[in-house]
Amino acid sequence: AIKNRFQPMRMYTPRRPNVSKAGTAGSVRSEVNESSSSMATSGSFFDLAWYTIFHTWRTWYFATLFIFASLSAARFNPKVMVAFLFGHPGFYLTFGAISKAVYDADWKCIADGIYKMPYDADLWSMLQWMRPDRLTAYCKDARAIADRAARNGSYELPVTYRKPPTGSYPEYYLRNFHFQTDGWLSDASAATYEVSTETLFTGTQDAMQRMGLSPIHYWLANRTDAVSLELLDAGCGTGRLLCQIVHNFPCFHVTALDLSPYYLDACRSKYAELQVSCSTIGPAEFVHANMEDLPCKDASKDVVVCAYVFHELPPFARQQAVQEFWRVLRPGGLCVLLDSVQAGDLGPDMEGTLQWFPRTFHEPYYKSWLDLDLDQLFGAFGFKAYCRGQRHVSKMVAWLKPTL
Repeated sequence: AIKNRFQPMRMYTPRRPNVSKAGTAGSVRSEVNESSSSMATSGSFFDLAWYTIFHTWRTWYFATLFIFASLSAARFNPKVMVAFLFGHPGFYLTFGAISKAVYDADWKCIADGIYKMPYDADLWSMLQWMRPDRLTAYCKDARAIADRAARNGSYELPVTYRKPPTGSYPEYYLRNFHFQTDGWLSDASAATYEVSTETLFTGTQDAMQRMGLSPIHYWLANRTDAVSLELLDAGCGTGRLLCQIVHNFPCFHVTALDLSPYYLDACRSKYAELQVSCSTIGPAEFVHANMEDLPCKDASKDVVVCAYVFHELPPFARQQAVQEFWRVLRPGGLCVLLDSVQAGDLGPDMEGTLQWFPRTFHEPYYKSWLDLDLDQLFGAFGFKAYCRGQRHVSKMVAWLKPTL
């Protein structure tokens, strides 16, 4: 039931990756298993040892935090505690197996030289994740989320919040996605977001996101010019993926765009911290705007990346966003989409999870996402399939804007 696929994992010629087409017109099937049992040997033994230690710690730490936060949300109800006590070993074994599959795929890309070791795989990062203030805030919010879910409080936003520079927030945006406190509209929400997502996915969120680095690696390998390259991270959030991108590909001048000014501030702060530790990373632009109306000139970007946004957009907004991606990309440009898996991507024993998720975490547009034909959506604007992959409950699909 656990799939970790990417096509292609290696390119031996300076051509666009081979994608085989089957089924409906334009559909692309993955053929190469990303977590092959024959591990590459280019990564050093010490890198592999530290990678294993660091990510094993992530899995057990966030799995334990998930259990503790769940108990806190239940006010440490004795019945709930007994249920967790008896389910505890199975919980660890199940998510341990899932995490290993994700990390095997991630390490293979590192060992093959597709991307680097995570920039924050160090003891300092461990300590930052375990900061008492972050843990307290997360557990407190977990309890608030449980209470809000119980009363179906999906429109409990702050009384005041910062407005966009132009226009207003879309109506669909002004809600408590995931039942999280303040929705996307506070510094507190931005501060707890990374802990909550890593806890939900038992520490594998970053490793799943790094799947999006692979198509950028291959796309760059095909380029022979030395012109300045522009990358747009549309819906950058707190900047976890953006920092991974610039750490691996400092050739880009990046623009980080988000509709939440609070998450954009968190992204700006994280990017500045990375710049201090890595001298090769240049300045970035941070733009508070809606991806449905990008404040970018036509044909001004070489790469557009969008991570974990589309499943939270209504269908009309997805279509408008793809139209904008097409408009701002230069001919030959790359568009990389990372998001939740869709119907049919998981084995039958896990398909129920995709129905459970929107009911539990207030995702009003998730069901329309499950059945969305991405190839049809992007193909309607002229995009051509480039490559795709999957790690556990995340998928990656990349397209090219054809050259003139």
